[in-house]
Amino acid sequence: MARADNPIGLRQSYAGTVDFFATGVPLAIDGPDADSTRVDIIAQPGTVSIDPSVFPQDAVLRQAFIYWGGSISNSDCGGTTIDDAVQFTPPGGTQAGLLADVCYCSDAGAVSYDMQLCRADVTDRITEMSGDYVLDGFNALINNGSTNTASFSVVLVFEDRSLPVRRIALYDGLLTMFDQSQPTVSFTLDGLEIDDPAAGDLTWYVLEGDEGGSGNESVTVRGLPSGGMATLGDAYNPFTNPMNHTINTTTPAQPGSIGVDIDQFDISSALAFQDSSVEMTYNAGSDKYWIAYNIVGVNVYEPNFGTASFKTWVLHDDADQNGEPTAGDTIRYTIGLDNVGSVDGTVDLVDPIAAEYTSWSLVANAGGTESSSGMTLGLDGIVVAPGTREEVVFDAVLGDHPDMTVVSNTASFDATPAGDLGEITAADVLIRRDGDTDGVWDADDNCPEDFNPNQADTDEDEIGDACDEDSSETSASATDTSDTSDTSDTSDTSETSDGSDTSDSSDTSDTGESSEAETGSDDGRTETGLATSTGFGEEGEGSGCACEVEGSGSGSGSGGSKLAWLMLVGAVGLRRRKQIA
Repeated sequence: MARADNPIGLRQSYAGTVDFFATGVPLAIDGPDADSTRVDIIAQPGTVSIDPSVFPQDAVLRQAFIYWGGSISNSDCGGTTIDDAVQFTPPGGTQAGLLADVCYCSDAGAVSYDMQLCRADVTDRITEMSGDYVLDGFNALINNGSTNTASFSVVLVFEDRSLPVRRIALYDGLLTMFDQSQPTVSFTLDGLEIDDPAAGDLTWYVLEGDEGGSGNESVTVRGLPSGGMATLGDAYNPFTNPMNHTINTTTPAQPGSIGVDIDQFDISSALAFQDSSVEMTYNAGSDKYWIAYNIVGVNVYEPNFGTASFKTWVLHDDADQNGEPTAGDTIRYTIGLDNVGSVDGTVDLVDPIAAEYTSWSLVANAGGTESSSGMTLGLDGIVVAPGTREEVVFDAVLGDHPDMTVVSNTASFDATPAGDLGEITAADVLIRRDGDTDGVWDADDNCPEDFNPNQADTDEDEIGDACDEDSSETSASATDTSDTSDTSDTSDTSETSDGSDTSDSSDTSDTGESSEAETGSDDGRTETGLATSTGFGEEGEGSGCACEVEGSGSGSGSGGSKLAWLMLVGAVGLRRRKQIA
């Protein structure tokens, strides 16, 4: 994770109608002691405020980084003293732990301390670009040493259609600048075509003590191949001592920020139309400091499609007129290629048609040459003038798929080498399906394969009666119970017609004798229980008995059968009463 004296290298680059802003604040200050050039008190949490006026009104965040760096206890970059975890609070947010994506370390060319720099991508934590950025918990070595330092910095890259087309490059690392080891270093941003008029700017973040100031140090910028050159400085940063503990990107500026420099400079004077690279050279002079990052942005002469291009869809042919995308319907896609750049752009477009479609057809080719194959749309050589739009349109027919199937569709474009490349994604299409055509979508239908527009669900188990076996069993059970009630009444009538006293039957039960002969069961059920297990099944018949006791299996429900049963019951009752007597 940490390496000694990590060279400055290109970490991120951006193209389009983009810009950047970087600022920061010290995390340590000089206390009330005899000197005024050395930090000896931790000043945490550190807060830096960014004003809304920094950004265009409709600007959108592209990427955000937090850097923290400073002096740490000496371990020759062994890693034991590097602090890669701090507490961070974004504007309008709450404090939470922040773990570095990467940390760099320098042995600082010293035996009593090391230097560290950590970086974390916080894009997903930023909901408001303007406001207070707060960092806390950095365990820096702050002991009134001449090069003790602690600070943090915010880097924001954003885009907006109102901005010119630019190239932005972020370089970082941790490089010791010292006349006894590495007095000079250069690095180059290339692959450009500088716009007319030429324009650019640069911001650096540097860790340093700068005790007593310095001389003969400098930062120069040169445009190539024109050879234009500029030495950087302003009212806060002398040309011969630009690393002089200032932060000029805040309002007001922060001179006297011991241990840190975060400064922005206009480098337009070093650039010329059609320059292809920008070279930056740092000279330490007799000072000692550590370059943490550089950000360079230049206006370029090129097309730009990545900022404003889009892809949309509409339900073009609603075959079943239900207002939703369903099988057989035609979805019409429109790809808008918006060139917000400064020169004509020529685009090659590829769009794989989603597998949920059965067929597709090209409606408008935007002047491109078709190179389609199978289920992939291809168009080459679409020319788009700056500030204009060309549209590609195609239709696709939906197949039959499960309800709530999500259809995604992404086109890719390539406008290189003069422009950019990227992807354009349409909003998802949500397929609906009503398999039983009862007016209820399958995902909402409690019987998706059975026609049941009323969605009846008697037992409330979320399975409709039309396809719920439990529901029919419950209904049958309710019917049997009704029959049982009728049978119970008939049984009483039978005993009465025989001249028997119903209380005698009750007495028979009291004797503890088994009722198996009477009920055809060995579980002690009464006559009612016997009736519920019969198979007559005609409501209101009263008996419900299929004469299972006798094994006749009649099941006819005739009057003769009823009479035979009544006589049998009466005889059994008389025989038992004689036994009891």
